[in-house]
Amino acid sequence: MILIKFNQNSYLKKHPDYVIFRHQRNRKWFALVMEVAGDKLGRPSHELKLIVNVKIDPTEIEILTQGVGFYPAYHMNKQHWVSIDLAVVESTTVLDLIAQSFSLTNV
Repeated sequence: MILIKFNQNSYLKKHPDYVIFRHQRNRKWFALVMEVAGDKLGRPSHELKLIVNVKIDPTEIEILTQGVGFYPAYHMNKQHWVSIDLAVVESTTVLDLIAQSFSLTNV
């Protein structure tokens, strides 16, 4: 898998620290890394969290979001995307889900 990172996107000019990962061929997003306040993820705290949004199989979303470090996607379609707290979820799990997102969006 080749990850192509683009941070020059007019859609996110007001958030220059967000990083979009998209396919080179079809330009579809497969991951978005950003810092968001915990309350935007349904947490009681306003503390900033470093998250990555990935597209996953819709049948897995409910199961994942019941676990620690997984949230309904911030700023994305919650039926197809999930937000992952990078400080909590193991890197191997994150990488597996990024790879799944890459495959799901490579159409």
